[in-house]
Amino acid sequence: MINYVIILVLSILVIFLLVRLIVLKGNVRDIRKELENTRTEEYNREIRLTLLDKDAEALAAEINQNLDYQKSLKMESEQSRRQLEQSISDIAHDLRTPLTVVKGNLQMLEKEELTDKGREYLDISRRKADTLKGMVDEFFELSVLESDSKPAELRKLNVISFLSEFIIENDTHKGEGTYAGDYISRKNCFHTG
Repeated sequence: MINYVIILVLSILVIFLLVRLIVLKGNVRDIRKELENTRTEEYNREIRLTLLDKDAEALAAEINQNLDYQKSLKMESEQSRRQLEQSISDIAHDLRTPLTVVKGNLQMLEKEELTDKGREYLDISRRKADTLKGMVDEFFELSVLESDSKPAELRKLNVISFLSEFIIENDTHKGEGTYAGDYISRKNCFHTG
């Protein structure tokens, strides 16, 4: 009789441990799925366990703390990225204004009588200012393109007018008796982009 009692107690213990093991394995699978969802999606749910096991609960608590820490790091990183983009945009804008003044002053100097050496310095300054303007414009465009704050706006553009203004602004033969505007078609050509 005592053998039957021992077998019965051991059987109940084995069944209890087997059920506990199955529940524990299910919890481990759930934790893995939750972690996978957290990594692949914007998933803001804490990991919860249905098993009353102090070690498993401590593990879930530690995982939840790490997830919270990762979320805060991600938010800080996103905020830093936005601040950097804004700073880049501000710097590019702040450089454009004095550069425009410099270019305007150089254009005014072109009208003055200068020595050959002065004219040479003026030409070098104008080329360097044009190069710097191109770099600042590219810098500004890059900051706008990398900023995902608002989608690109499509609008109708008169291509001929746009290109005419660009050619006239960047005409390298100024003062040589030719005028780029003389070669530009006056017909309209529109493009949406």
